[in-house]
Amino acid sequence: MRVSTIFLVLVLILLAIFGVLNHTSLTAPHTLNLGFVVFREAPVGLYVLITAAVLSVFFVLLDLFNDLRQKAEQGRVLRQLESVRLQLETGENARFEALKGQLERITQLVSAGGRGNGTQGVGVDLSSVLSRIETVRDEIAADIAYSEDSILRQMRGQDAPDEIRSSSPQPLLRKRG
Repeated sequence: MRVSTIFLVLVLILLAIFGVLNHTSLTAPHTLNLGFVVFREAPVGLYVLITAAVLSVFFVLLDLFNDLRQKAEQGRVLRQLESVRLQLETGENARFEALKGQLERITQLVSAGGRGNGTQGVGVDLSSVLSRIETVRDEIAADIAYSEDSILRQMRGQDAPDEIRSSSPQPLLRKRG
């Protein structure tokens, strides 16, 4: 149970106990003047007690509405986060496939290296190509983690780093020479 619901039940129980203990005083007839109309012999105490109970219920309903609105906003942000994550994964897969194609092409050139088909040896060290692939993979993973962290920071209301706030998007991957 939520704290506000427990508080509402507690307030209503206390109002009911107060009403039972002071029944005669609450139902005693009084003159009730609303400014434009006057009621004679009205149980004013009972009206005040009922008004307090109605206001308690109203404020709990208002709290529930605000909670639902906040959860809806959180769901919207999570859906946006998921779509950004999927876009980043798609971009990563595309770059990985391009890199894989380049690696296959270089491997074919290195293995064919001057064996009668007119191509000349590229002179590429395969270990340097593999280390470059690992470096690019690590950079891509870092870019994804950085983007997810920035989105989560925005969800929590913290400021985003300058790269995200700038109007023109800048690539997060830096080309190494």
